[in-house]
Amino acid sequence: MAITLVITVGTIIALVVEVTSPEVVFMAAVTLLVLAGVLSPEAAVAGFGDTTVLIIAALFMLGDGVRRTGVLTQVGDRLLGRAGERAPLLRMMLPAAGLSTVLGNTLIVAVLVPAVIDWCRSHNVVPSRLLMPLSFATILGGTITLIGTSTNLVVAGFMVARGMPGLGMFELAWVGVPVTLAGVGFMALAAGRLLPGRRDPLAALGSERRKYFVEVVVEEGGRLVGQSLDEAGLVELPGLRVVRIERSGVRLSIDDASLALASGDRLLLAGAAAAVVALRRISGVVPAPEGHYDPQGAERRNQLFEAVVSRASPLVGTSIQDEGFGRYDASVLAIHRGGRELVQGIGATELRPGDTLMVEADETFADRWGNMGDFALVSRIQSEPRPVRGKSLQVSAILAAMVAAIALGWLSVIAATFSAIGLMIILGVLTPSQARRSVRLTVIISIAGALALGHALEDTGAAAQVAALLVNAASDLGPLGLLAITFALAVLLSAFVTNVAAAAMVFPIVIDAALLAGYEPRPFAIALAIGCSSSFLTPFGYQTNLMIYGPGGYRFGDFVRLGLPLTVVVGGVCVGLIPLIWPLVA
Repeated sequence: MAITLVITVGTIIALVVEVTSPEVVFMAAVTLLVLAGVLSPEAAVAGFGDTTVLIIAALFMLGDGVRRTGVLTQVGDRLLGRAGERAPLLRMMLPAAGLSTVLGNTLIVAVLVPAVIDWCRSHNVVPSRLLMPLSFATILGGTITLIGTSTNLVVAGFMVARGMPGLGMFELAWVGVPVTLAGVGFMALAAGRLLPGRRDPLAALGSERRKYFVEVVVEEGGRLVGQSLDEAGLVELPGLRVVRIERSGVRLSIDDASLALASGDRLLLAGAAAAVVALRRISGVVPAPEGHYDPQGAERRNQLFEAVVSRASPLVGTSIQDEGFGRYDASVLAIHRGGRELVQGIGATELRPGDTLMVEADETFADRWGNMGDFALVSRIQSEPRPVRGKSLQVSAILAAMVAAIALGWLSVIAATFSAIGLMIILGVLTPSQARRSVRLTVIISIAGALALGHALEDTGAAAQVAALLVNAASDLGPLGLLAITFALAVLLSAFVTNVAAAAMVFPIVIDAALLAGYEPRPFAIALAIGCSSSFLTPFGYQTNLMIYGPGGYRFGDFVRLGLPLTVVVGGVCVGLIPLIWPLVA
């Protein structure tokens, strides 16, 4: 018991301070439990064959199949409509929440972010007012169904393991629907006042969607040598501005009208993605030939991508120059960091979670790295692969049939999801290799490790011991107080570690606490599932929050400003409704 508690606390600390990526932390914890004799080797790896893990892997494949039909890319103007803010918020949030009940919210955000930003640009609306509500709406929508989020599946799996009836397909909807409607309604009323009207990039760069920093070198013998910035046409570049010039390591004044460019001068420019792409066509300058740009193989690397550095990425804390991007077979052309100016050059800049890189690579880059966890979001800048035409209706029918089969009890969740994948492969929407590559292995490893840790807490009695302390602390608050504590504990822990990890570690504790106090355990499991999905307080608590962190030009405090009152709203609805549907005391 003591060993398990120490390892669990160490795991939480390692996740919070980001010692390394989550999957490595969990695998290290499981390894220590095996070495200490707490878990057998068979129990340690049992999570990889757990039904919950297999279903989550299947949902990644389903989401990729839907993406390849192109059905989600036609939602921009249809959802957002005319200019204004409150009405577009509702038109965007409600369908996004609805889609996230059956599709992964990561997929929905990845598809809708470019559409929302393009709409904002054409209607002169600040993207920061829409992107955070988009992320939060998809999180809320995931609380409605069993397959809406991996958290629900993990909690349902633990319930079955404890001898409790599993969650039905729409059982959570009794709370999930009111929670979603209350959350969406609150954001429609308050987001415009609580979120910053921060343009990204800065207003001087127009209404383009984000400011990239790109570093170029004046080509030796090129047409720009001997010309001033004005003569070279670099002052009037649409959507771009020169930030600084360096010559042999010495910074020159960009306001000096008499300054003549020389071979080897390094220019740092800031501008939108489209302007950076256009810069590549200007003769006389070439990308800075450092570790972050490899001119060899440029003809093969003819595709541009935006890649958002994830919280768990091995790139965090390293510079692009040091990393060299060798393992990615790609070159970094530019970097975006929430509208903030870079202190150093691109190559020497230390990467942080949420940094957006403009990457030049071959067309397989998104498939190779889009699901590996190094990047929270990988999207093509210039062109997406052609969608599989004529299959959107069939895929929609497959999804509807899958949901109906699960809801009516005709098929188990795992049988229904894998049957749907099989039909997509037969229709030619997915190939087996595409289905395999769509699975996020880092997520699967993290979930399997979290499940093993949760079972260790339960099997050793550590969960029961912590539960006894929790019951004693909440003895004067009654069942409703313990329910509120369950929700609050889930929210706080999931704000700093993954929501699946929070569910796996807290589940045995709160269930033992409920049983020890003589309460019905099911309502507390429901509160835990909803609470672990209520990740609104930090950009790192949920993958979709990190995906919109950079594109929206947000700061950490922006999430607290909208996320804290939203959490209070969701918590109030959740704690108030659950006892009316599932009695706390038999």
